[in-house]
Amino acid sequence: MTVFRFKRFQVQNDLSAMKINTDGVLLGAWCSVFPDDKNVLDIGTGTGVVALIVAQRLSEAKRGLPFCGSLSQDDSIIGIDIDDLSVQEAGLNFKNSPWKDNLRAEHCALGDFPSWKADLVVSNPPYFESETRSPSVRRKQARSTDTMSFREVLSYSQANLSDNGRVAMILPADYGKAVLFDASDKGLYLNRITFVSSKRGKPFSRVLTEFSLHRRPLVREEMYITEEDGKYGEEYIKKTSELYFKP
Repeated sequence: MTVFRFKRFQVQNDLSAMKINTDGVLLGAWCSVFPDDKNVLDIGTGTGVVALIVAQRLSEAKRGLPFCGSLSQDDSIIGIDIDDLSVQEAGLNFKNSPWKDNLRAEHCALGDFPSWKADLVVSNPPYFESETRSPSVRRKQARSTDTMSFREVLSYSQANLSDNGRVAMILPADYGKAVLFDASDKGLYLNRITFVSSKRGKPFSRVLTEFSLHRRPLVREEMYITEEDGKYGEEYIKKTSELYFKP
């Protein structure tokens, strides 16, 4: 059994069609989490790692509230996925976490998920086009826009975000213009954007975006996972230091 250990939880990483990767960890560590968030939806949850990171961060954010030291029975974090084995594994990882009473995994396509006022929607959506070949049918399904695309995530979010809700995604950097156009067309406003490079001096390979129903001053940043000397970048360490035993 393959187990990935974080500071406050661990993730079994055997059954899911998509294994733990840097993209998912970055998304969970980067998205905005506020103390008054109650409902969180993780679309395409896989192993459940993004939902677990959000649960940890939300419990830490709520510690500063009066009469509240962690998640309450009203806090709900749901991870959905179309792959049954992934949902089984996410459910096991949720059950073994400190926030088992607040986390739930559902075998469900986004189109079948009911309307639900979400304070935060997170997704590391598929982005390969249908002609992409994969040796694994399940892996291809998890990575292909045939099953879901960022456009569907934006559409669901526009219709279901709470007034202060946000939708955060991580995508290939060359998808940046397309996702900005689509979000604008759906009445969503870009509030935060971070361009990610695996190493300073290399082109940006990923873009982290966060949208809401309200126009706010744009926060634009860059993140380098490693510096030119091979050491981890300052912003990467800052975002992940509460998750990993070693940054």
